[in-house]
Amino acid sequence: MNQALSWSTTVNMKIDLVGPPRRGLAMGLNEAAGYGAVALTALATGFIAARWGMRPQPFFLGIAYAGLGLGLSALFVRETRAHVRQEAASHEIIEAATDPLVGTGWINDAVIDDLHGNFFSEVVQVFSNINLDLKVGEVADVCEFTTTPAGPPASQHPTLPLSLLVDDSSVGGQITVAPYWSNQHNACAPFVPTSTLTIGSPKFGAFVTSNTPLAITALDGTGPNDQSIGVASISYRVYPTGTTPPAFTVAPPPVQFTIPGADGSYTIDMSATNSAGIVEAPHSVTVVLDNAPPSIGIVSPEARPYTHAETLTLSFSESDGAGSGVASATASLDGALTLNGHGLASGQAINLLTELALGPHSFTVQSADHVNNVGQSSVLFTIVVTADSIKQDVTQFLAAGLIKNAGLANSLLAKLNAAADARSRGQCGTAANQYDAFIHALQAQAGKGVDANAAAIMTADAQYLIANCP
Repeated sequence: MNQALSWSTTVNMKIDLVGPPRRGLAMGLNEAAGYGAVALTALATGFIAARWGMRPQPFFLGIAYAGLGLGLSALFVRETRAHVRQEAASHEIIEAATDPLVGTGWINDAVIDDLHGNFFSEVVQVFSNINLDLKVGEVADVCEFTTTPAGPPASQHPTLPLSLLVDDSSVGGQITVAPYWSNQHNACAPFVPTSTLTIGSPKFGAFVTSNTPLAITALDGTGPNDQSIGVASISYRVYPTGTTPPAFTVAPPPVQFTIPGADGSYTIDMSATNSAGIVEAPHSVTVVLDNAPPSIGIVSPEARPYTHAETLTLSFSESDGAGSGVASATASLDGALTLNGHGLASGQAINLLTELALGPHSFTVQSADHVNNVGQSSVLFTIVVTADSIKQDVTQFLAAGLIKNAGLANSLLAKLNAAADARSRGQCGTAANQYDAFIHALQAQAGKGVDANAAAIMTADAQYLIANCP
């Protein structure tokens, strides 16, 4: 027992002297020197025993070692307690808010968990000759209830404010952290405030608009059973991601704002300070500003005249680029969302002869993204009749069975051919007479040889040509 305690005391003293960076070296040298001395002593005592006998000569070497150790201790070895105090003074508990230690303590620059009351703790505390500020097994709590920092207990050694390196260039790359003390287990706890960004509507994931309300609120860090401290201020800044951050704006909570500016990614840095002066480590949230509506491309219809005999196939698309994405797209024709019982999706074919009347028409596509930016594009087109297209009317209705027999269709086409010849010669009166004959034939056959609706459509087309003869 005496040897073990003496050996442990020697190790502790060497560790105290060399300081934290060379503790391993001190331990290694101590072990090497000790076991080397044992080996050399064994060799020496063996030589003495072989030369002069087993007793008492080998014991003289031990007596010499004891006398030499006593003399060296009395003349040269000094108490290392001062070294311990100096080192402990530089390793007090500090509340940096950037990485608070809760329920742990520092013992000579080592983090110690709560070991209070176990065998190891009691043995060290009873037999150690080192008077540490924080004994092994004690847990240090960071205390701060008021705006005035509490002083340390009498057994503590205050430390100067420490400079901690940070990545924030706006504060010169470092912040100063003041020390706080407590040696009483569970006497208090660090009250680090926490700030939270709340994003209103519209939003979609990280996407927001300049109309989206944003708010930063904060909690003072106290628990339900703690004395409330309160939040003194919130520091925040908003800037395009990747650019130089501006200075923080400091305001009382809650902070409400919107983000103007060009579309793109924005970084919001925030930090809260409670009324005890504890500052939360700044943290960031990234949002993407999206004020641009989806772009719409309409390929068909085109802004041109279409003959009544044509088939129009709708073709259009929407894209939101780098925005929040297309949420919906709606097409309408002359303000209606359907035509003849079908929708107006891209790729939909429209038989102009039977589904749309002569004259101007408007086709519109409206698209919204996920943050309610709405875009719209329209195309104006007209439906006309030509001398050739009215002949195609007859051909289509015959193929559809709406003109009952080919003989009747040929009779109608003969009148249209005669009218077209007269029209091409500029004889509008003669052409009109032929178109009138065509109309009278349709009226006579309507509901009989010709479907009534088909007869009405071809009558309107013939009247258009009479009214629009060059």
